[in-house]
Amino acid sequence: MANILSETPKLGYQNIEKKILLNEINADRNLVKANEFVIADSLKTNWTITNESKLIDNYLCYEATAVKKVQKGEKEFHENVTAWFCPALPFSFGPTKYGGLPGLIVELQEKNIAFTLKSISLNNENKTPIIIPVAKNTISQNDYNKIVNERMETLQSMIKQK
Repeated sequence: MANILSETPKLGYQNIEKKILLNEINADRNLVKANEFVIADSLKTNWTITNESKLIDNYLCYEATAVKKVQKGEKEFHENVTAWFCPALPFSFGPTKYGGLPGLIVELQEKNIAFTLKSISLNNENKTPIIIPVAKNTISQNDYNKIVNERMETLQSMIKQK
């Protein structure tokens, strides 16, 4: 419920050299104001590159796996993440907070969610400006989750008082 009310960040910026991902909340939401926070996450994923390969849209891709730690309250869970990356596309990026492989991640499986690159079009004529998220406060994803949960609890208690 808290994630629905606060929504997910709309603007993301990955800095591969510093191994950091910045996400900006760029519109007013019920629990979070526009430009109130930039969420900083680490791009450090301990990938294991396997011997598996496959063709994806005529690009030779290789499999990499990782184990993601997920904290839910007091409990810690481990989830497997599988990425298929293409060394012929030498960009160390991927969906959400993944990257750091020696090629573009064109397919990623995380829990029950699959991210698949729809099309690849390399065009140097239309250069899109790089926008680095800026806000009053730069915080971790965990701190952001705590703030949103606290605000959700306050909202719920206000509703109960009515």
